[in-house]
Amino acid sequence: ETLAQSGGERSARGLTVSEVSRALRNKSPFVRRTAVRVAGKEEILEVEVLAKLLFESLQDDLLIADAAAEAATRTWGGGARLWWTQVLRRADPSPRLRAAQAMARYQPEFALRPILFVLSASGKKSGARYKFDGKEILIVNQRLEFNLQTAVAS
Repeated sequence: ETLAQSGGERSARGLTVSEVSRALRNKSPFVRRTAVRVAGKEEILEVEVLAKLLFESLQDDLLIADAAAEAATRTWGGGARLWWTQVLRRADPSPRLRAAQAMARYQPEFALRPILFVLSASGKKSGARYKFDGKEILIVNQRLEFNLQTAVAS
């Protein structure tokens, strides 16, 4: 039984969803990484926890980012893939790199097309149109902004 299914009861590790969620906001990278691993192992399907996993999967702390990517894939595979695809399409270079790494490592069967899509658009100017994989693509100059507070509130 996962924490999300337990209706607030404690897991086999003695943790509730709110305790894991609180640990994900802790300043200590060791506490956050542990919480990320627990969230993945327990497959917590709670909005705030999932948002935090996806956010952490793009951060510069590689141990936390890798654990978060693994947990996000385990918990919400298709949703994580869609998130990383959006990041590849519209984010700044550092989050793009983390998204590509996460997809390549934890969802390699789906990673090639989104990564090739981004590479095909490199060097193109805003407003330009071109064909990729049989579809017409329009280049826009719009960045994806990361604001965890807004994402959780939505």
